[in-house]
Amino acid sequence: MSVAPSRHEWVFHPAVLRSLCVHIRRRGVSLADALAGTGMTWQKLLREKRSVAFDPMRTLILNAQQLTGCPWLGLEWGVSVEAATQGLTGAAIVVSRDVSQALETAARYHPLRSRSVEYQLAVREDRSTLIMREVLDLRDIRTFILEANAAIVERFLTTVAGEPLVEIEYRFPYAPPAWAPEYSRLLAGKVHFGAAQLELRVPRKILRLPGVVALASDRSGLALLAERELALLRSSGDLSRQIRLRLFEKQGPYPSVQAMAQQLNMSPRTLHRKLRQEGTTYQTLLDDARRELAEWYLLMTREPIEAIAERLGYADASSFSRTFRRWFATAPGRFRDDRRDTQDMIPER
Repeated sequence: MSVAPSRHEWVFHPAVLRSLCVHIRRRGVSLADALAGTGMTWQKLLREKRSVAFDPMRTLILNAQQLTGCPWLGLEWGVSVEAATQGLTGAAIVVSRDVSQALETAARYHPLRSRSVEYQLAVREDRSTLIMREVLDLRDIRTFILEANAAIVERFLTTVAGEPLVEIEYRFPYAPPAWAPEYSRLLAGKVHFGAAQLELRVPRKILRLPGVVALASDRSGLALLAERELALLRSSGDLSRQIRLRLFEKQGPYPSVQAMAQQLNMSPRTLHRKLRQEGTTYQTLLDDARRELAEWYLLMTREPIEAIAERLGYADASSFSRTFRRWFATAPGRFRDDRRDTQDMIPER
């Protein structure tokens, strides 16, 4: 599980703020007024490549709600969000082969857009549930953030399926707000309140709906790019970030610590010392890269386990299976079967 960010760390991709600004500008709100107190101008936000901390986003949301007079603005904005504004995450979701894969993609790559809410996918025989767990005290924008997350996911799943998904269920973790009727107006699914946490429940028959623009080759490339971005996101420092990228781009045999140090023009001793300062080790980075790629290949491709083991630099499938059991407490084949009940529908790469 990822470590929750602090309020002063980056939390939102700047494209998220730009998308919200575009929406409220369509409602007639001045962008200067909307961005007042955030420390940003529209011109600065357009150029911004770094992600944005919690407090500027909070100020923007509170300004937007006051200026529009719309307390359900999170829902309204969420159902309007286009995939293009969500970068690699949105693109990879839209070309999914079915709703099931789209839901898995949303859960895996959501951190690339926002870290205020963590997505976890719980798979059962009759349904999959996307759990949206709050990792920050969202304070007075909690309802907005949760409404927006639920609405954006529905919008993307609807885009994949090409039809309204009226049989999905939402469970919101608060009492019905004064604008509760807007939930039924804006969301296609069934809405419930008073839950322990925000959940989106998708029944099995909805999960099987094929993607209307499924493109296996495009998805493979997009997902690999997204995996690279995740590797960067999870890096604790500059050196570990460089090593993660090198390991991710390498398909076995992986370099020894001596070989990696040589590639980086330093001694093994210096490499170990610098990684300790960043709170990690070379072996940890290597294990992380292999684990993330192993999960990706099992879930996103039909490659045999023997071929995946070879890609990851293992001597044989048995060695890979032993390590995989240590990571996930199950065998690779069982992991694939449990997580991919529609595995026979995965296109060949």
